[in-house]
Order: sequence, then structure tokens, then C-alpha cells
Amino acid sequence: MPAHPIVLALATVALVGACRDHDSSRELPATSAAVDAAPGPSASTAPISKGDARALDLATKALACGWSDDGPALECDAARAWREARDLFEGGREDSSLVELLGRSDDRSRYLAAQNLAVFGERYRTDKPLATRVVLAAEREKSPRVAESLGEAVAKVDVDATDLFDRVRALAMKHDLLALRAAIAASLAQHNPASGPAFTLTLDLLRDHEKEVRLAAIGALWMCENRHPVEACDAWREHIDDADDDDLASRACDYLSWSGRCQDAIDALLDSEERRFKAGKTTEALFAKALGNICEDVKTTRTQKERATDLVRNMAQQSSTPRPARGAALAAVLRCDAANGRSFVARFATDPDPFIQARTRDLLRPR
Repeated sequence: MPAHPIVLALATVALVGACRDHDSSRELPATSAAVDAAPGPSASTAPISKGDARALDLATKALACGWSDDGPALECDAARAWREARDLFEGGREDSSLVELLGRSDDRSRYLAAQNLAVFGERYRTDKPLATRVVLAAEREKSPRVAESLGEAVAKVDVDATDLFDRVRALAMKHDLLALRAAIAASLAQHNPASGPAFTLTLDLLRDHEKEVRLAAIGALWMCENRHPVEACDAWREHIDDADDDDLASRACDYLSWSGRCQDAIDALLDSEERRFKAGKTTEALFAKALGNICEDVKTTRTQKERATDLVRNMAQQSSTPRPARGAALAAVLRCDAANGRSFVARFATDPDPFIQARTRDLLRPR
């Protein structure tokens, strides 16, 4: 399966294809009242080692930097030392220190802890006491600054080994911080490849009421598509006609056509794209990119490639096509028509729209 550009831009760790076959007969546990029923944090009984002291010292210095809503100032040496202390944090060596920071009342401390747990954390994933404290911190979190990184840290928890799935599911379904929910949706199944419930939750989140969560979930399917091709293709197919969310529909089209495993749905995808174009609803660049994917897929038929080629040409020629989709259609023409694509695109060098003129020059520029 080719690497997908959207996923490569979002994922820091790719566990592509590690998922176990999904057991669709296994019921998803009911959402628990985890926030209300969660036990209080337990104090760490482990003595602070030299390594722990160094980690906490680095954090103290980073906290003294100038801060914005996005975190400590990038130019601050102490903040840079925290981010780059790979030798100290890698492999989960200081997970206990990070979990201790995560329990502090200052959201800047929690930001630092969540950030490095998400990047370097390892031991806490299967250590139930540590994992429980991470989940508890997420249940109590109210700071937008901390939300995304903490959601990423929660998604790494081994929900089967720690028996924390119900509480993680509750976080993904109903937490007040949208960025935290979306981060869990984006990678929970990736980090829990053997968990059927984690995969099922990802499918459920495709129907979430929040767009950010839906988009995270539809991309997350890519990470487990190797072992769940039927479920992934069916989910993408279900959303290509989404009339209320063009962004989700265009991503579904792109993933489905890029996969190389969803050939049974290609005709339906072409039908959907043709209907969308005739209705004047080809609003997103990924609709055009998906057609280029079809042209380059060695498994698609000649007729399918011809339909895709005709459609991207029409998208480019119709001036009412929104700029992003029209520019992407020109790029797709080059992918679909090796013989005549460049001469077709060259005609748009004098298009009335300056954006299309610039896009044409860029596409035809010698590489």
C-alpha cells in the first residue's frame, strides 16, 4: 500500500498494517461515567532517581521561558533542551517523571508532560498505575493548551493490557475539549492494533457530531487498512456522497481511490464524482486528486481511467469550479493524460483567473 500524504503529515509513528482482524461480533462496551467514577490520583511511591531529578530540573527551567497559548517560546534555550532531551526520555525511561508533572495544577507543566509522553512515552502504555493516572489527567483536563498532546498520549495507552478501554472510549466520545477527542480518534486504533473495540470505536467516531473528530477518524482507518480492507473500504464508500460535509467526503474519495484495495467501489466513486460535478458541488481539491489516483492505479480499468480523465478535464475547463478543485484538476490531467496533458494544461496560462495562471506556470515548470 502506498504511503498516503495526509497521513504522513499527521502521524509521527506509523504502525501500518499492524491491526488484527476485527471481530465485528464483539459488542462495544457501554460508555462509562468515567469522569465521575474515576479514583483520585495516587502518590508515586518510587524514590526520585538522578534521572527523575534531571527531568524535573529541565521542566522547571522550561517553565521559566516566555509562554504563549501554543507553548514555551521556541527560541528559549530551556524549552529547546526539554524538547531535545531524547537521551533522557526515549523509550519511556522517564515516564514516571512525566506522569508526575501531568498531575500538577499548572497547565504549563501538564503541557510539557503531555508533549513528551506523546513523543517519547513507552513504559506507561502497559503500566496500569501510570496509564490510569494519564487517563485520569485527561478526564480532568480543561486547558485547550494541553488537549491535543494529552489526547495523543491517551491514544498510546494499551487499552487491553490496562483494562482502560471504557474510560478511554468515554474520553473520545464526550470530553469537553474537542482537540483531545480528535487526537484519540486519530491514533487509538493505530496504537492498539490487537483491540477490536478500539477499531470499532474509530468506525463509530466517523459519525460523531463534531467535524474535527470525523476527519481524524477517517484518516485513522488508513493506518489499519492493511488488515481491515473490507471495513475501511466500506467506511470510505459510505462517506463519498456525504452532502453535509464536503471535506469528509473528499477525504473519503481520496483514501478510497489511493488505497489500491477498494477496486469494487471505483465505479461508485466515479458515479458520485460525476453527480457532484453536475450539481456544482466539486468544492475540494481532493475530489480532483482522487480522480488522478484512479488514473495511476494499475488495477483500474481503461474505461475507469477514461471516465476520470474526462471528468478532470471538465472540472478544469468549467470556470465556476472552485479554485482549489480547479487547480487540482489541472494537476490531475497531467497524471491522467501523459500524451496530451501538458498541451491541455498550457492553454490555461492566459486564464482570466490569476490563481489558475499561477497554478499552470507551476505545473509546467521544469522539474
